[in-house]
Amino acid sequence: YLTQQTLKNNTGLSSGKISQEVNKLLEDGLIEKAEVTDKGKITYSASSAGLILIRFSRSIINRFTKWEKNLVDMKLEFENNRRTLGKLKGYNQIYKLLIFLMETLSLYKKSLSIIDEVLNDL
Repeated sequence: YLTQQTLKNNTGLSSGKISQEVNKLLEDGLIEKAEVTDKGKITYSASSAGLILIRFSRSIINRFTKWEKNLVDMKLEFENNRRTLGKLKGYNQIYKLLIFLMETLSLYKKSLSIIDEVLNDL
C-alpha cells in the first residue's frame, strides 16, 4: 500500500497537497477508506479499474460542466464586442474554440446522465 509519506517522497509534493488530493479522490468517489487503525493510520482502496475509470470520467465531466456559464458569458461578450475584438489576431480561433467547447459540453452532459445510470445500477 502507498502511504501519504511515500507519495510525498515520490512526488515531491507537500503533505498538505497530498492530503488535499486524497480528499478530492474521496469526494469524487474514486477511492474509499478501507480501514482505520487504532493509531489513526488510514488504508484506502479502490474498486475495479473499469469502475474507477467511469467514476474518474464522471469527475472530469462534472468539473468541465461547471464552466458552462463562463463559456456562455465569454461567447456573448465576444459577439457583443466583435467590432473591436474581431480585428485582433486570434479572435476567430478563440471564438471557434468557444463554440467547440460549448458543443462538446452539451455532449458531455448527455454522457453524464448515462454514467449516472450505470453507477446507480451498481
